[in-house]
Amino acid sequence: GHNLFGPLFLPAVLAILVLFIKGNAPRLVDITWMLKAGGLFGGHASAGKYNAGQKVWFLLTVVLGLAISASGIVLLFPDLLADRSQAQLANLAHGIAAVIFIAVGIGHAYIGSLGMEGAFEAMSTGTVDENWAKEHHDLWYEEHKGQAMKDRVRAEVEAGAAGDGVMHGVRP
Repeated sequence: GHNLFGPLFLPAVLAILVLFIKGNAPRLVDITWMLKAGGLFGGHASAGKYNAGQKVWFLLTVVLGLAISASGIVLLFPDLLADRSQAQLANLAHGIAAVIFIAVGIGHAYIGSLGMEGAFEAMSTGTVDENWAKEHHDLWYEEHKGQAMKDRVRAEVEAGAAGDGVMHGVRP
């Protein structure tokens, strides 16, 4: 099964890269988040849509996923290698990357299910409670609410331009 389904791992890693690269670029706020260990030390740690821990998991998924995929492809076609030592190095890289990936993945699964109240619901429904968003991703919440307010005002202005000319719910 490993050799049969292993090649599907590379497209999955590439899909994760394409789907989640937006928003996972490091920001200065991530340094503070890491120094506070996500709020374990020194009080609340501000975060955007993705906190620094999620960004590290994304980076590990991509880097280790590509390492696992590349070494796995080499191991699937050993006749293309110059000598046995290259296959041994590929096997070693494949195993080390996989063990790290699995260990961090287990930690990630714990935090995303039992380790943080509301995280499993957020994962399963794709939505979060307003209080949860304020507590865990306050910068994203403020940005999201600010954009929602701009959209509401724009819609009311457009409705007013098409309607009676009065801007409802907005003070001049």
